[in-house]
Amino acid sequence: MPLPKPNLHPPFNIVRLSHVELAVTDLQKSRAFYVDTLGLQVTDETTDTIYLRALEERGHHCIVLKKSGTAEARDLGFKVFSEEDLDKAGHFFKGKGLPVEWIERPYQSRTFRTRDPHEVRLHAEEEKLGALNVTFHDETNGNTTDEWRKLAIPRPRPDGSVVIDFNRAINYPSAFTPYGTCPMPVAGNSIDVAVEAGEKLPAGRII
Repeated sequence: MPLPKPNLHPPFNIVRLSHVELAVTDLQKSRAFYVDTLGLQVTDETTDTIYLRALEERGHHCIVLKKSGTAEARDLGFKVFSEEDLDKAGHFFKGKGLPVEWIERPYQSRTFRTRDPHEVRLHAEEEKLGALNVTFHDETNGNTTDEWRKLAIPRPRPDGSVVIDFNRAINYPSAFTPYGTCPMPVAGNSIDVAVEAGEKLPAGRII
């Protein structure tokens, strides 16, 4: 496969990933994992937040753990080359019709929050007790995964939002044998990226 052509003049210059903020349900168990098992250093700690950095990290932190009632990945931060690039980034996202909210964050210089310009809409079917089921297609299908996979999603929160964990994507019976069943694919439920998470093609099929 040919390599993509490099963009030598991007709208703004991203240097690297800055940090990720994770919401965790048990702050102390998360601290034990990241500090005692992985060896990250605590750079600051409050009753509901822990700031961590790796041994050779030059910034104050690369991971922020926030105590929450729901475990989820919240924010992904990037470091840009200069203040000018930060302003260019703000204009870029505004030009895409996306929100640009300037916020104050501890141990960070000027920072704004926006959201990913790429949107994927998936049709979900309601199951028992309000849970949801999503059948989807992605770029791994036919290569490392079957043509369609399904994903069970817990019932939506009171505000209507849900957390989609693709690590829980599983095969339909048709992945294991041609006699297995598979529902009619849902029109439009295609993701134009490779979802590497979840169940892969079985090592052997029953013929």
